[in-house]
Amino acid sequence: MKEKNHIRILPLLLLTALALSGTATAMDYGTFFVYQNETGLPDGVWTSGAATVTVTDGDLYPGENFVQGTYKQGDNTIFISYPTAVYSAVASLDEIYYIVPDGGTVYKGSNLYFNVSAISNMVPVEYLFITEPSGAVMRMDSFSYEFPAEADTGTYRVMAVFDMAYFVPGVPADVLLDRDNSFLFTVVEETAASISSSVDTVYNGDGVAVTITGMPGREYTIEVLGFDVIENQILEIQKTETANQYRFTMPNIGKVTFPVTVNTTGNSASVKLVGVDNAKVVFTVVTDSSTGGGGTITPNSTLPSSLTLQNGWNFVSVPKALAASANTASKLFANVDTADRAILAYDASGQKWDQVEATTVIKPLHGYWIYSNSVAAVPLSYVTDPTVPAVKQLYTGWNAVGVSAHEAVTADTVFSGTNWRVALPWNLSEGLWGRAVVNGGGASNSAEQYMTLGNGIWLYVDTNGTMIGLTA
Repeated sequence: MKEKNHIRILPLLLLTALALSGTATAMDYGTFFVYQNETGLPDGVWTSGAATVTVTDGDLYPGENFVQGTYKQGDNTIFISYPTAVYSAVASLDEIYYIVPDGGTVYKGSNLYFNVSAISNMVPVEYLFITEPSGAVMRMDSFSYEFPAEADTGTYRVMAVFDMAYFVPGVPADVLLDRDNSFLFTVVEETAASISSSVDTVYNGDGVAVTITGMPGREYTIEVLGFDVIENQILEIQKTETANQYRFTMPNIGKVTFPVTVNTTGNSASVKLVGVDNAKVVFTVVTDSSTGGGGTITPNSTLPSSLTLQNGWNFVSVPKALAASANTASKLFANVDTADRAILAYDASGQKWDQVEATTVIKPLHGYWIYSNSVAAVPLSYVTDPTVPAVKQLYTGWNAVGVSAHEAVTADTVFSGTNWRVALPWNLSEGLWGRAVVNGGGASNSAEQYMTLGNGIWLYVDTNGTMIGLTA
C-alpha cells in the first residue's frame, strides 16, 4: 500500500479556510510535483503558455509540452516541479550514529548508510547512482547502501532516479525521470577535525562560542590560553593533568559548540585542538576605551518593523510580543482590507480552523492566515519591558507556527526540543510556499536553512511537544 504524504493535506487545509472565509477567490496553491496524485487541486486543465497539465479527481498529470513552472486555471495558480529527493546519510562508529548533511563530512573507518526518498512519497525512487572520487559509477537497486569502511577519501555523489511509470497508465515500465537530484559528501581520515569560533575579536570577560567538529565517539583534548571557564551541559568535559587542557568525547552529531570566558591581562587568547595540525583559533582581546572594558560583541537585532502583505492570502506570524496598544487583531491589522474574509488560526488539537476575533491577541510562535485585497504594510510595535519567552503547545500532526527570535535562525535551532519531521514555510515577500525543510534532510531541504521572521510555517511533529521562543 502506498504511504500517503502528509504534505498533501496542506492545500486541503487552505481550501477549508477559504470555505470558512466566504466566497472563493483567486488562489495560489503552492508547489506540487510531476505525477503527484491526490493533490486536492480543482479538476481541469492548467496552462503555462503552450504547456498543459490536467488534474483529474485530484490526480495531477503532465500534458502537452510539459515544462517545470507556474500554471494557471482562470485566476488560480500552481507551481509544478520535478520531484526532488530528500537524502540522509547515517554514519556509525561503535553504535554511535549521526546524520550527514548534503556536503557534509564522513570519517574513514565508519560505516555509512544511505536512506533515500522523494519529498512526494507518491513518486518513488527507482534506483541510485553512486559516483566515487575516481569517477567510477555504481548503480544501486536498493534505497540503502552500506559504505565500505576502506573507502577512498574524497568527494562522493549520490543521485536518485524516479519511477514515473508507477503512476501513469500506459507508460512503459522502463520510463524513468532522470533528474540531477544529487547528494554530496566527503570522506576524510579518522584524524581529521577542525575548530572555529563565532568571533575573532573579544572584550576581556566576554563569553565566546567555540565549535569543534570531529568523529563521533572519538576522544579529543583541547588546550585553552587566556580562558578560565569551560561550560557545557551536554558534554562531560574533564580537566586533564596537563595545565590548561580539557578532554571530552565527541557526541553523535559530530559537532559541539560550547562557551569559554575570556580572562587575561594580555591582548590575545586561543583554543587549540591538541594533536591535530592547524586546528587552532586565536582571538584578539581588546578594551572598550569609553567604558574601560566589559563590553559585549553581539550580532545586531534584525526584528522587522513591519510585515508586507501581498494581494491574496498571507500566512504570517510575529517574532516578539507586541505592545498592548497594537497586539489585537483589530489593532494590528487595522489598515488591511480583508474583503470581509475572516482571519484564521489553526487548532491543531482539534484539527480545525478557528476564526480570529477582533479582540484576539496576536501572539509569537503562532501562525495566522489573513487575506489582503491589496499589498499592505502592517507596522509592528513590540513590548519594551522584559517578558517571558513565548511557549506554544504542539500536537501530533500539522501545527501553524512562527519564529520567535531577534533575527533569522536555522530550522534546527527554531524547532530544537521538538520531535519535528518537516516544516513548510510561507514566503511572505513573494506570497508563495517556500521549499520544504526536513529534519535530517540534505541540500536545499536541510534543517540548517534559515527561517525568516514574520513568515507563517506549517510544522509537522510526530508527538506532542512544546515549542519555546528564542526571544522575550
